[in-house]
Amino acid sequence: MREAQRTNCWRLEQKAKLCSGTCKQIKKLTTFEPHTEDIVQVRFHPAKPSVLFTGSIDGLVYALDTALGTTEDEATIAMFNIDQPVSEFDFFGPSKEFMHVQTTVETFSLWNVSTLDRLANYTDARSTVAAAVGNPSIDFLAGFHFDHNSNQLAVLAGNSSGDLNVCTIASDGNLQSQGQLSGGHVEMVRCFYWDPQDAYIITGGEDSRLCCWRREDSVLTPQGLHSNAKALKADVGSGESRFTPY
Repeated sequence: MREAQRTNCWRLEQKAKLCSGTCKQIKKLTTFEPHTEDIVQVRFHPAKPSVLFTGSIDGLVYALDTALGTTEDEATIAMFNIDQPVSEFDFFGPSKEFMHVQTTVETFSLWNVSTLDRLANYTDARSTVAAAVGNPSIDFLAGFHFDHNSNQLAVLAGNSSGDLNVCTIASDGNLQSQGQLSGGHVEMVRCFYWDPQDAYIITGGEDSRLCCWRREDSVLTPQGLHSNAKALKADVGSGESRFTPY
């Protein structure tokens, strides 16, 4: 049996007497070993600072309250069975009461953190997004964005040609297309930043480009997303000296 994977918890403290000002020391609190496979992500809950969430290739997400104890038996308050290897997760909602979990096989699910209920499970996410946007060429999930103004979660999915589709998730679980970011990239989009004021989106791709997508008016429209792409390509000289993302 594979050795359990460990999560070490540390506390940053002011270092007494030995130095002044910003001098600090790190103190180990405990070690948790809830998983049997590699741990891919850890996050403290933003509204519950003592609660640590851990996600693993073993298909589980654990919630450990570090205020309750120093062993898994004492600290474990929840376990979410994702059914597939976890690649990343994050919290959303007005009080961060929900969690979206993405897997290594391009599926994702939505959970209520308090009740432990799985609200939706998209086992064929690429096909679901493709049907919503009317584009069969969806190769991967790029990530998620929660808009506090509309109280909606958006999922972004792309293809190898550099297009990125944006869909919001309705209360009934259906996906609704909000437009396509197209014409800025010629290779896969690997990361994005969504302005909290909803004024623009910045994307980065394997083509060494950063693209800024702006809206034309107060509403983020598909036309604005599509037509107002301003691509900034790094000066990489000849193709022989081009940097790679790996």
